Amino acid sequence: MQENIILDVSALMKIFELAFIAFLVAIIWTPFLIKLLYKWHIYKKIKRKGSPIFSKLHQKKENTPTMGGLLIWVTVFIVTLLLNLSRAQTYLPLFALVSFGLLGAFDDFLNMRATRGKWRGLRGRHKLLWQLAIAGLGAWWFYYKLGWNYLHIPGVGDFT
Repeated sequence: MQENIILDVSALMKIFELAFIAFLVAIIWTPFLIKLLYKWHIYKKIKRKGSPIFSKLHQKKENTPTMGGLLIWVTVFIVTLLLNLSRAQTYLPLFALVSFGLLGAFDDFLNMRATRGKWRGLRGRHKLLWQLAIAGLGAWWFYYKLGWNYLHIPGVGDFT
């Protein structure tokens, strides 16, 4: 019993250390990312056509940098690659993080490039299909690479 508590505290301390390092890295590179986003004109543009109420409500968002998810997923990706890639179980969350991050960045890119009232970004159904494909690859990884053949629901139990 005592050994389990020591191992849990040790693992928890490693998580806190990595989170703190990721926080510091994010704080350091945030100003550079924001300058880069403004330099490349990667910020929110509000449509003037359509509902005047919608335009008025969203006016505050105009010129707010978009693709801010880069700050999160690039930081976590780099810190994980450099400091925590010691277990095979790390690859799946890293894959999911990068895949969903790239999907979001692509959606933001399409939103920025939309012109003259054409649809903006990925359609909901297309985004859902990509998300299901990424989740399907993750499920395949769990089953074949990690050897997990059951589903655990906390408070309910395991299902095979």
